[in-house]
Amino acid sequence: MRTLTIEAASLVSARGFYDALSGLGCELERDESGNFQVRVPIDGDRRLATVLDALQRHTSGRSPEGEASLLELDGRSYLLDRIA
Repeated sequence: MRTLTIEAASLVSARGFYDALSGLGCELERDESGNFQVRVPIDGDRRLATVLDALQRHTSGRSPEGEASLLELDGRSYLLDRIA
């Protein structure tokens, strides 16, 4: 199974992502470097679309906080930032 990982810029940011994805089986973790990660299992394209839709709803329309987060899937990294 694939896992989508969000490396949040802060604990506040990680909790926001966790809350946005809480109905999708996500986990909030702190890695050995002290960074916060939210991990979501992805078992198909439909699930990926659902997760990305939830992330889009979470990040759209919020005021920019100067914090971008890193999203990782299938060995590729993407910058996830809020849209004003």
